This record gives sequence, structure tokens and C-alpha cells, in this order.
Amino acid sequence: MMDLAQVKKYKVLLSDYDHSKDLQNRSYLSELSPFEVEVLEEILFNPLTLPIRDLTRSLEVPFSELDAALKKLEKLQLFERTTDILHIDKEARKYFEQELERFQEDFEPDLEFFQSLLKKVPIHVLPNWYAIPRTSNHIFLSLVEKQLSLPHYYERHLTEVRSEPLFTQVLDMLFNSPELSLSSETLQKALNLSTEDLESLFIHLEFHFVAFTQFQREGDHFKKVLVPLKEWKEYLLYRKKAYSYTAIEPTVFWSDSLAFTSDLKTLLNHLQKNPNENTFSSIYPLLSIEGDKEPKEYLEKLLTKAKKLQFLEKKEEAWFITANAKEWLQEEEEQKALTLYRHPLNQLNLDTSLFTDRNLKEVEKSLSLIKPETWTSFEEFLQSALVCLGEETKVKLCKKGKHWHYQVPSYTDEEKAFIETVIFTRLFEAGFVTIGYKNDISCFKVTPFGNKLLSS
Repeated sequence: MMDLAQVKKYKVLLSDYDHSKDLQNRSYLSELSPFEVEVLEEILFNPLTLPIRDLTRSLEVPFSELDAALKKLEKLQLFERTTDILHIDKEARKYFEQELERFQEDFEPDLEFFQSLLKKVPIHVLPNWYAIPRTSNHIFLSLVEKQLSLPHYYERHLTEVRSEPLFTQVLDMLFNSPELSLSSETLQKALNLSTEDLESLFIHLEFHFVAFTQFQREGDHFKKVLVPLKEWKEYLLYRKKAYSYTAIEPTVFWSDSLAFTSDLKTLLNHLQKNPNENTFSSIYPLLSIEGDKEPKEYLEKLLTKAKKLQFLEKKEEAWFITANAKEWLQEEEEQKALTLYRHPLNQLNLDTSLFTDRNLKEVEKSLSLIKPETWTSFEEFLQSALVCLGEETKVKLCKKGKHWHYQVPSYTDEEKAFIETVIFTRLFEAGFVTIGYKNDISCFKVTPFGNKLLSS
């Protein structure tokens, strides 16, 4: 058997349970034809003493065909066969009932399946494998809480598992595959492993709850494939879909990627040359806004911002550009945007408990997966955005009935307003996004500058 480096946090040793028999049975199962699987299923869901004639009758096949299948299934040591009766081993039946799930068309390896796998291992061994206190009332639930209850817990777990180089190779291939699925044949060729070593690797991956095997029928045979844990796969697919938005083209928008910075600079330069300006109509064509010929409201925001930042003063009906403004005007364009972002006088002043540095960062982080330079409606973004603004909006693992899933957040009106203000005011002014409108629809797109900062 191949040697694997011990994952630092875990001590999963296959020698702690009857892995050789498990390995052998899994190899035998991989060789079964669809008909042989059908025979096995019929055996498992019948009484422990099963006349072969009853099996022939229920399967509606010639005895010779059934006899050939039974001879092959004898290797599983599931039953003893006399002349015309199968005597089925009760404990073996439990094992194969579980393994047979992998052949079902709708099978997806979830946490409930993983919990059933743990029953193969003596219960006193599990605390050693997973570093769980022996005082724990429920080993499986303790493991779920510690390693899976939040997405970043599981991401951390995957990082720890990657301390074994072979696991890293497999997980890179798996999570980069288009369908989040890898055939065992592809893996065996890529890793240059024997069939036994490949099966041993699969067992390790399953007990580290990162990937599981299942069988997909292709004509007259089954193909063994490796897939992620169902709950994690669903979450990954949600995230992928969440950031695929319907194309929208705004009719009013800011064309410059650093629009607010550019327009504030335009305003200051204009007033430096025209200190007695009162109407501002001559500045409208110089601004980066498209689709609004008289953006009076926007110009008022620029004036208010310039005064708030102490860039602009008005004395005796004349405008004066301050030393702070002149210093800012000398900066490179991206540095101008960063100065606005960090300026102590340019922080949002919102009357809400949501206004914290942590929540500001959470909104920023939610934009990091959006394709840059693509217009996105705010409402569509909000329907799938993962912005953790507290316990209620935290993505967490929940159980409904027998099934687990990562529950994604929904937002209150106050939370929606907060997210909108951060994007359309703070991040727009800092050049992370540019914004636009189509009728009553607000939209935005991440700029190249914003993408560089958000992905760093």
C-alpha cells in the first residue's frame, strides 16, 4: 500500500479498522456489470434466507444468467450458497446496502452518507482520527460543528488536507474540472497509481470528508467517478451561479473608471481658473457622466464633497482652492482615489449599527468574485450576494429533515440600504466601481482599479 503523509490535524490510519476487506470489497464492486448490481440489490432487499428460484422469478432471467452472476458475487462473501438457497450474512448485508447507494442514479455523497461510513470504524478510534474530545456526546455532530458549520471552516479544512501532496493533486484536478467530477480512469493515469493504491486513496479522501466515489452507468458498464461532498458542491455551484448576471446597459452612467476622482479634479481645476463661477453650466460637458446633460444633483455632490474634504472654500463670493487640494491634485490618478478612500473626512456617517469597519470590508469582499467591467443591476446582485453583516446573514450549515445544506443570507431593508450606500457612494468615490442607471434600475460594474484592489 502507498505511503501518505499524515495530515497534521488528523490521524486517519486505515489500519485502525478492517480496511483490507473494505478495500477488497470496493475493488470487487467496481467490476460489477449493471445486471450483477441488479442481482446484488435483489439479494440485499430480500430475507436472509433466499431461495434461488424466487430470485430467478423476481428478476425474470434464465437460471444460467443468474447462476453466472451469483458465482461472481460469491467473492463478496455476502452469502453462502447451498444447492438452491442463499444464506445471507446479516452484518455483510448492512455493509453492502450502504455501498450499493453509490450505484443509484440520484446518489450524491452527502454528510449523512459520510456519517454512515464512520460506522465502519470502531467508535473509540474516531476521537483519535479527528481530534475530538472523548467527552463529546456525538462525534459526527462535533465534527460538523468544528469543520463544516461555516464555509471558511471547511475551506480551512481543505487547506489542512492539502498538506499531503497527493491530496493536493487530486483536489486541484477535481475542483478545476468543469463538472466537479473526475473519472477514476483519468485519475489513475494522471497519478500513475495501481488499482489498489487508487482505491486506498479514495478511502483516505472519504474519511477526510473531501471527496467520494460514485458509479455512473454508461451503457453496459459503470464508470467510477470522484466528486466533492454534496453540501460543498452545492455551495460552490451556488457561488458560481450567483455571480453570473443578466447583461444590462445603463442609459445614464459614468464613463471614466475613476469617475468621481476625475470629476472632482475637473471641478477644482475649473474653479481655480474661474473663482467667481456661479452657474457651473460650462462645467457640465467636462464631467464623465453620460446621458444627463445637466447633472445638477451630481455637481452639488462634488461641491459638497470638496468642501467636506477641505479642498474648497468660498470667501466673499469667490472660490479658493486650499493647499490640501493642490497637494491632492499633484498625486497620480489611482493615488487620488486611494486618498479619497482613506481620508478621515471622507468616511460614511450613517445612523445605523451596521456601520462598522468589518461590515464595510464584507461589502467589498462580496464584489471580489464579480467579473470586472460587466454591468450588474444592484437588485440582481443583492439576490445572490454573500455579505455577512452579522449572525443572521452568515452563510452556515443547516439541517432540514435528514439533509444538510449551506443556508445563504437574505437581507432586511436596512441591510439593503447599507450595502447600496457603500457601493454607490463610498466605493464609487474610491474608484472601486463605476455606476449607472437604466430607468429606475441602479447598476454598477467593478473597475480594473477596483478589481486589482479587491483581488489582492
